[in-house]
Amino acid sequence: MKKVTVFYPAWAGEIRELLNQYAKQYIPQVQMQHCCDDSLLNAVLEAGSITPALEKRIVDDFDAAANTGCDYLIDACSSIGTIATKYADAFRVPLLRIDGPMAKYAAENFDRIGVLGTLATSVDPCVELIRSYAAQAGREVYVESAVAEGAMDAYQRGDMETGRKLIQEKATAMFDKIDVFVLAQGSMFQHAPFLKENSGLPVLTTPEMCIQNLAKILAD
Repeated sequence: MKKVTVFYPAWAGEIRELLNQYAKQYIPQVQMQHCCDDSLLNAVLEAGSITPALEKRIVDDFDAAANTGCDYLIDACSSIGTIATKYADAFRVPLLRIDGPMAKYAAENFDRIGVLGTLATSVDPCVELIRSYAAQAGREVYVESAVAEGAMDAYQRGDMETGRKLIQEKATAMFDKIDVFVLAQGSMFQHAPFLKENSGLPVLTTPEMCIQNLAKILAD
């Protein structure tokens, strides 16, 4: 049985369960494993960027996760995605970014792409990845990015209504500027129904597209 380990830089119970659900749907023959450095994301946010010391910590975390007996390793957070890209071939198993398939699909199929998130540390790497895939495909794309400032703080203090309102306000301002929504954080999948219903635009999320891509890889 093939095994896939998913690494998280913060506890993400909802994403873990969602990935498990999609795995049962698309790759039931695969055993999913999960590991977490639950203070890593906060350290990145506090530093404001990935410092050399944090890069080493991330690489060490990836290395430990890669040595859990898995066949593939998935980085589950865009905030450390640039490090995952940099060290994609550095471990005993392939390291995949959870946002990779979503970014690639958007870059290859849409001209005006809206990237939405609650953290700049997630939005910026996602935008960079989309532009990289667009360049590889020989395409010129317009990318509109937006960070719902204050939404993450609202969620952390349990004010879900304010968090949702801030995200919806940012999203609404993008409706006429883009052809597709790309949600930079896996946890934002819950906003997809609102965005689809109110914008009429396609909405791409990381969890399902990541597992669908993994199914394709395993089938080859």
